[in-house]
Amino acid sequence: MKVNVHRATLSAPAANGNTTGSGAVIRRANGGMASSISGTNPNLSPVENQLAAIHIGMKRAYEETCKKVIVETDNLEAFGMLKFQHNGISTTARNIIQQIKILKKDKVWKCKIRYVYPRRNRVATYLALLGADLFGRLFLSFEPLGRAAELIDMDVGLGFHDPRYQEVQMNGDEMELFDQALDEGWGAPNGPGHAAQFMNSAGLHGMQVGVAQGEMEIHDLIYEDKLAEDEEGDDLVVMMG
Repeated sequence: MKVNVHRATLSAPAANGNTTGSGAVIRRANGGMASSISGTNPNLSPVENQLAAIHIGMKRAYEETCKKVIVETDNLEAFGMLKFQHNGISTTARNIIQQIKILKKDKVWKCKIRYVYPRRNRVATYLALLGADLFGRLFLSFEPLGRAAELIDMDVGLGFHDPRYQEVQMNGDEMELFDQALDEGWGAPNGPGHAAQFMNSAGLHGMQVGVAQGEMEIHDLIYEDKLAEDEEGDDLVVMMG
């Protein structure tokens, strides 16, 4: 499982008065979302916010009984505080670090924490900013919030949720128009359009369309040949192991 976390500290308060936002997304090995957290946790300094985001994401993965987890943060300062000893930090920050280390050392799982570039952390960033804009507390969700699903798909290479790039099935009217176009010769040898040009250039203009009356189809030949072999009483070949 992969846990991406982000804490946003806003340069100006959001419309609802929030100054911070939290985002975490827990994803399976195939990139699909297991759960996510979005919202705000006020009264923390920027670095306390970042440490709290790491702890919140870890705790969620732990509660979901994940056995192997990688937690990724895009905040280098918070990551450094976990990796190296730091003096002069607040009591709150020190307490969060202690909780993270206790949880990380639990024998029921293997948990790694690593730094990742912000461009690799877009889903958690989006959830943190959405939480700052819309929520007054932290919310857990098992469905992608807002446009998070699109960002998740982009991360795994499945593209944009844009109608221009999405394939759809033809409806009844569209299928009727398509059949009419085929009847008019579109796509057929010597007909109009690029598909017809391809047919001609590939030397397929002489192909017969359909099966002539009384002509046997290939699958009929295969079926009848098999019947003929059975009727002739061919000996079975037995493979000895």
